[in-house]
Amino acid sequence: MRHWTTVCDANYLPRLRTLHASMRRHCSPFMLHVLAWDEATAQSAETLVGVEVTTLAEFLWRHADLALAQLPGPERKTAEHMWTCRPRFFADIIEATAGPVTQVDADMWFFSSPEPMFVEIGAAPAAVCPHRIPLAAADLPGPTLETHAQYGTYNAGLVYVANVAIAARWAEQCRRGCRVTQTHIGGNIRYSDQSWLNEWPAECSAPVVQYPGVNLGPWSIHAAELERRNGQVWCDGRPLVSFHYSGMSAERLTFDEYALTPSQVELIYLPYLDALDAARRF
Repeated sequence: MRHWTTVCDANYLPRLRTLHASMRRHCSPFMLHVLAWDEATAQSAETLVGVEVTTLAEFLWRHADLALAQLPGPERKTAEHMWTCRPRFFADIIEATAGPVTQVDADMWFFSSPEPMFVEIGAAPAAVCPHRIPLAAADLPGPTLETHAQYGTYNAGLVYVANVAIAARWAEQCRRGCRVTQTHIGGNIRYSDQSWLNEWPAECSAPVVQYPGVNLGPWSIHAAELERRNGQVWCDGRPLVSFHYSGMSAERLTFDEYALTPSQVELIYLPYLDALDAARRF
């Protein structure tokens, strides 16, 4: 059984249910450990098979230093507080299960099994997924590396760790600094909990996942060759494993900066919107 963690509030409940349904299809057997930010999330998540819930109150009882009033600097926004806490929750689960554990954002959806990723990672102590944002020279729609480099080289929506010391170090870094706006910490520009991952390949012996269809996102979708084969979506000649629906809402598929094409919407977004609708009727 593989262990996963996520942090979720009531605003993301349909996405959590949608993530869970896709994991039941493609990731079984699994245990998804959810840090529930509110009572509605806790009550809903507890009804899901293969889910273990920790309430925010339980978490902060163990980690009082992560309460809003105890964090350094100006008071953090809700999203910043969630990003501050999730690496520590991640470390707790690695410690409790003796690892490895994979952190996954609630707005991720699995199209196929993630086992090719785990085979690639092997016995590494940790692994990170690149944003794969194209250079401006590629002349593609959407963001470029030059305009989005401040968000970090790697995406925190899918992070693998087997060595609890790596997650504990990340947790302490985020306790010291975790902001939506870019801030200078430790001599570098830091964005949320994400930019701290920049040093992992060199300092934590964490390989960069090369499988092209793992944690594909709207920031990298234009650089990917997408097609449907026998009812399954493929990415750069291999089955698409997971897509990260960052910036998406039911009213607006994604932020204008991503410049999605009709083909991308049909292949990637419309199936997810159908799954979200089913989750809302749950």
